Amino acid sequence: MCVYAAACGDASAECVLHGDALLADSHSMRAAQLLKKLYPETCQVVQISPKSFSQKDRINNSAIFKDTIYAERFLNIYKKKEEVFVGFDNDKKGSNEKESLTQVKGKNPHLLLQILEPFFEKRNESKDEGTYRIDKTKAFQLMGKAGCALLSNDESRQLSLLNQLHYTTLKQEVLTELVDTASKKIKLKSKYQSNFKREFLLKLELRDRERQFSAKGNIVYPSYKRWQELSEELSNFLTACPEGGLEEVNARLSSLWTTSEKSSVRHKKVKRSMSLPMLASQSGAVRIRRKDFRDGYVYQSIDANQLYYGFSKKDGKILFNSPLPHPRLTTKNLKIYEYQYQPVNECVKMDEWKTVYEKEGVIVEHAPGTKARRYIRATLPFDLYLLWDKELQKAKDKSSLTLPSKVIRETKDFFEEGIYKNEELAQFFPKPRENNKKFTMNIELVGSTVKFSYVTA
Repeated sequence: MCVYAAACGDASAECVLHGDALLADSHSMRAAQLLKKLYPETCQVVQISPKSFSQKDRINNSAIFKDTIYAERFLNIYKKKEEVFVGFDNDKKGSNEKESLTQVKGKNPHLLLQILEPFFEKRNESKDEGTYRIDKTKAFQLMGKAGCALLSNDESRQLSLLNQLHYTTLKQEVLTELVDTASKKIKLKSKYQSNFKREFLLKLELRDRERQFSAKGNIVYPSYKRWQELSEELSNFLTACPEGGLEEVNARLSSLWTTSEKSSVRHKKVKRSMSLPMLASQSGAVRIRRKDFRDGYVYQSIDANQLYYGFSKKDGKILFNSPLPHPRLTTKNLKIYEYQYQPVNECVKMDEWKTVYEKEGVIVEHAPGTKARRYIRATLPFDLYLLWDKELQKAKDKSSLTLPSKVIRETKDFFEEGIYKNEELAQFFPKPRENNKKFTMNIELVGSTVKFSYVTA
């Protein structure tokens, strides 16, 4: 704008720009008036960012998956005479049956074995006793089918039970997991200085949809015993050698580590990675199917950065419990854990805006957002915005042009002391995501009109 005003003072430029030569005359009163007219009423705040995930047709220009690979497992089922249990093998030395097994109760506990019989590995069991392990390849085939086709009632029942027996683990490096290396003095992390068994508890809630059997209890993952032994040994070592450094701790840990007699790397020079499995939870979990060199299939469980692009609608109502994965992610070689195929007649994208209020220069729009959070956007006169923004009221320059593209404000001041004073508008502005002391707004338009957006809790 300043360049435009200055250029208009040049006769050769003025004929092109159609300005006024008086703009270059500092003694003319009319020059100030002309310059004021050049000042825009509003300015759009342009944030340079890539297209949102829901607006992309191709998604291969950004990282889809994360690097960590998880191990998928299923709890075993045990038959002991007339009783059925779920959990881990309790024949190992030092194991506690009460912690490793949960009994299946109900009208017909043996029905669990009948329903899942197609998914068991080949086994040798007697009439009274038997161990039943889930064949992961067979289970993954049914789970993969659930992501791209409708299942029969029997298949749905089987899938439900398999999902309830399913859990994931992740190998963690023992040293970095147990020892707090960030502090000046080497010590065990606080969660390992007391009872940390909760880190290894599998909370089982096995329920049959026909209510023929059920099982509920906390099962301790077997690696807990080894983790506990190592944490106690390191705790004793650090007590005896309080000045010990990382090298001494690592040496002590190495002395406690034994390589299996059956290990193929026993006589090879390899980097020793002292790691043990722990229970793990995933966010945006997917299972990828790949072919191996034998022309068979292998499966990898990893996390995804983004999966869903919208929601299905029924009778004009958005089904927030039914998010739809991006079309590029619905293939036979990729299964999203939480997604089960459903025919869709109508859908709405996550950032598809809909006007929910429009009156006297105030426009409020809502978008579905994510499964748990909604997007809110408002356009309103600056005078009204200023009543809500207590911090801008205190500023020396109260112009909206001073607002940055991202604004952090006190939640109580902006909502309870601002927006919620207007009963008519209050219902269209749910509390923000940071539902504590402060929240973040994106500023999209400034000037005589202000447009801002935020994410709900």
